Amino acid sequence: MARVRDIALPLTLDVWLRSPAAWQRASQTFALRTDGVAAIEFSLIVPFLVFALLAMVDTGLIITEKLAVDQILRSGAQIAMTDPGTQAVYDRIAATAGSDYGVVPSPQAATVDQISLSVTRYFACPEAPDVEVAASTTCAGSNPTAAFYRAAATKPYDEILLRNVDVTSAIQVQVR
Repeated sequence: MARVRDIALPLTLDVWLRSPAAWQRASQTFALRTDGVAAIEFSLIVPFLVFALLAMVDTGLIITEKLAVDQILRSGAQIAMTDPGTQAVYDRIAATAGSDYGVVPSPQAATVDQISLSVTRYFACPEAPDVEVAASTTCAGSNPTAAFYRAAATKPYDEILLRNVDVTSAIQVQVR
């Protein structure tokens, strides 16, 4: 029977309760064990890794949307250089955007699959292109006024982490 006692048998509850040495031995053994440490570390790190991955994907998607809006406005700038009029520039931009997005006039709010678009033609002095003036105004140094087209587009972005962000782009073209 002594040989049976030499084999490590599970201790019963009454032995655990009566023997502080058994408690001390068990706690030291538990403290020195490294089983499962990698799983615990992994479970602590995974949420941060998933968040970082989603943030990278969302950033890539918003950059793609910004590039698409820029390209749509560039097509309008191409035709604006020939000075065809505000409606022709608007129609060109709407036609370019039409394959991927719907177009709504600027004061109207666009949905996620639409672009809010505005095109204006105005006159300004070449030294101050952001200040609108009348077409008959004479600028500094007796320079004539220049005609400009300004096209602006806004597309709502609502994806994984970035919620309710507007992707906005504007382009300005000097005609003469």
